[in-house]
Amino acid sequence: MQDSQSRLERLFETAHERAWRLAYSLLRESHTAFDCVQQAYLVAAKNPGRIPDGDAWPWFAVVVGFEARNMRRKKRPVTNAEGVQVEKPHGDVPGLAAQREDDSRVLWQVLDSLPQEEREAIVLTHVNGLTHAQASQALGLPEKTVSSQVARGMERLRGKLKSRQDELGAMLAVLPVVEPPGGYEAAAAAWKAAAVSVIPVASGAAIVGGAVMGKYVLVAACVVVALALGVGMVGGYSLKTNAEPVRDFPRQQSEVKSGNIEVPAQDPAPATSPANDSALKQARKERDDARAEADAMKKRSDAMEKERSDVARENERLKAELQPYREAAALRGPTFTFGESGKLEAIREADWKEMAQADAVIQQCLIMIYECGQKGEPVPDQVYIDLQENTEKMRKYEYRTIRKMPTAAEHNGELTHPISMANLLATTLKLAGKPLSQSQVTSINALGEQFDADFAKLRAAYTEKTLRTQKMLDEYLLKDKFRDAMLALLDADQYALVVVPAVFKVAGLDLHDVSLMIIHTSPIITGDTTAKISTKLQDVLRKRYELSAEQEAQLATAIDGWMQDLTPLTPCAKNMARNYTCAQGAQAGAATVRLQTEMLNVLSLTEDQRKKILNDNGFFIPRLVH
Repeated sequence: MQDSQSRLERLFETAHERAWRLAYSLLRESHTAFDCVQQAYLVAAKNPGRIPDGDAWPWFAVVVGFEARNMRRKKRPVTNAEGVQVEKPHGDVPGLAAQREDDSRVLWQVLDSLPQEEREAIVLTHVNGLTHAQASQALGLPEKTVSSQVARGMERLRGKLKSRQDELGAMLAVLPVVEPPGGYEAAAAAWKAAAVSVIPVASGAAIVGGAVMGKYVLVAACVVVALALGVGMVGGYSLKTNAEPVRDFPRQQSEVKSGNIEVPAQDPAPATSPANDSALKQARKERDDARAEADAMKKRSDAMEKERSDVARENERLKAELQPYREAAALRGPTFTFGESGKLEAIREADWKEMAQADAVIQQCLIMIYECGQKGEPVPDQVYIDLQENTEKMRKYEYRTIRKMPTAAEHNGELTHPISMANLLATTLKLAGKPLSQSQVTSINALGEQFDADFAKLRAAYTEKTLRTQKMLDEYLLKDKFRDAMLALLDADQYALVVVPAVFKVAGLDLHDVSLMIIHTSPIITGDTTAKISTKLQDVLRKRYELSAEQEAQLATAIDGWMQDLTPLTPCAKNMARNYTCAQGAQAGAATVRLQTEMLNVLSLTEDQRKKILNDNGFFIPRLVH
């Protein structure tokens, strides 16, 4: 019994402010909320054995929630949405109180505009700190239902207040409510007075502040406490400050009833008896102690509020200080990690900011070399120095990804992979202040996943007899398709930042063109006539595959077919022979596959010669020069 009484005493000391906050938040009307808390304490006092050890608030919060539901069934409360003015909290710092009043007015209005079930779920969880499981008990609903109501309600609040999830949660957690009628001190005394009168103790006695007294004395003391504080609530009715003095209780056998409090009649002690004097002294002492505790709590609250403000200011300062580092980290990290290659550490840990900056310098150097060649001017030494320095930065990525991404190319298969192209493009646009939108990122992710699936399907169909040039051609075309689709998603400003029209899709000049994967292994066959080009190709084939004179004599048909696939040829300046277009590279790749296939079918080859043809990694690219 003593343990139950101790738990009840702890509940009186620790829960009354939180109970009021919960009741008022649910009912939104002071006197109804007052009755709700009082009724909850009566339930606890009648069943002290059910009060949990330790932190009893979660259990008591469920009790308050049940009583609020009962109150609402009896009388639908008026809410802020129905035109009731938001009351200003008492006893706060003036400047802070004005700001809070304005903020809380708006937040309460928006809260009250929500559907009732969503508002109650948010009040229980975000305003009063209950878990979804505890809120489900208080509302009498399944936990999943409460979670759904919270999610929907928070989404509505964010939409109406234009706040982030973390900001909105913080606002709700400190949302002020009005104090109970007469203030927390008077309310706590009245709630305790009502509750202790029904505590089931032996010999008709009750516990007040740890002391045992008769029930008549208890009621007299509680009334005196309430009157001394200026207000009291018994059974939901206010005891006004101008109430008449407390008179002696009747001596006849009868029952004294006041709202929910019932006291069996017995002859009380006279008003002037030592028992009454003791009760009055005890009541005054409890009143003074309560006021002192309230003052101390106010000071602690003010100190905590100042500390909270200091912490909030420090947090904002640290956020501002860390912002440049966060932005730099965001630039260094990848925007895209789609497909199998997106799982590589080399992708996730690469410094994409450094790569994008180096990429831009290399592109400028290539264009300067091209322009100097067009004018017949020497290229400045610094251009070649810059080109070499930044190429080394890019090679760090190549060294970490080589042989880790699927490619048939000997060089630059990794750099021309869609995940490399997409991350370079995204970082370049970020640095230029024109970042990809979320919808663009989503669309490019989808393109990357599609590339990964298509490329895997192609590779799965290859056999040991599949020409390497065929594999390279398939990869070449698939990557070019991805780049075209990705660029088509950009707006005009973004497109102008990443595409230089004069060198777009020109081998050796457009650093992002897929021709980068063939330029180092594909022979350029030049001549001022097609006949000379055919003759040169025959000589290249003889040396490349170590053909005999007899085998070389059988090449005519294959070479004629290769030339027919590529004509008519577009003439170019001799110094531009290596700068063919992406489309010309694809055309040369298809002609090379046909040439090699015919050689395998027509020539009597040794096993070593056959392997050389099957594993050849270059396209034969004709260039008609003048």
